[in-house]
Amino acid sequence: MYCSQCATEIPEHGRYCPNCAAPQAGAPPSERTPEPKISIRRGVSITVLLMILCFFGYVYYSQNIDTTAPPIITSPHTVQLFVEEASVIKPGNYRYVKFTVPEHAKSVRVDGSFNASGGSGNDVEVFIVDENGFVNFQNDHSANTFYNSGKVTADDLNVQLPSPEAVPATYYLILSNTFSLISNKVVDANIILHYDR
Repeated sequence: MYCSQCATEIPEHGRYCPNCAAPQAGAPPSERTPEPKISIRRGVSITVLLMILCFFGYVYYSQNIDTTAPPIITSPHTVQLFVEEASVIKPGNYRYVKFTVPEHAKSVRVDGSFNASGGSGNDVEVFIVDENGFVNFQNDHSANTFYNSGKVTADDLNVQLPSPEAVPATYYLILSNTFSLISNKVVDANIILHYDR
């Protein structure tokens, strides 16, 4: 077969001349490759799945920290930090109470007890830390503690805290279930701050 324009030999079934690019008569019709169709259903399914994952991620992270009501002052020198029965702490979570000891307070101590149940070990961790310790705890770093129960079922607290001189001191009482992956812990606690002026 030869080109109708320039007479160059063209391979059999050639659609265009390799010399002048002229279209050739008698060439087989061009085959169109169908364009891929994107399934609308599949796109909607993926979108819905992503929205569900985002929702559950939000729920998990928004519930990662349980805060407790602020301390209750029962007298000028006694503050109830944590008085609750059957307080549920979800797996991977903790609860905390922030409390402040006024400047020039003397004989500062935290007294009380707690009891945990739930999961295979019936255990919880309780800490008392200052503000830097709390930031480190929140970021999964080691923190200096004034009290660290370790993983225990129950304990009595009688913790002496430093007496602040010129400025008030801020501390955090933390009840932690961050080590648990699946078990809720139920904690009964009665913990009180005492100090003299």
